[in-house]
Amino acid sequence: MKRTQIYLDEDIFHVLKRESEIKKKNISSLIRDTLREKFMKKKHSNAVEDAAGIWKDRTFDTEEYIRNLRKGNRLKELYEK
Repeated sequence: MKRTQIYLDEDIFHVLKRESEIKKKNISSLIRDTLREKFMKKKHSNAVEDAAGIWKDRTFDTEEYIRNLRKGNRLKELYEK
């Protein structure tokens, strides 16, 4: 960990001080956490977030598409074997 010094406006300092009392964390921790959230990218992707909007430009009815997938004979074929 590197040590640095920053100058804060009074209003920012008071907000940080109040948050530190509420969250029971020191101000430097709050600053580190906030900077980490703002500037560091996620290391693990979330499949739901990655897939969000994947069908936004679709030109077909989603319900009909799903119904057609379910109409297949795959279950019948599975149990006849």
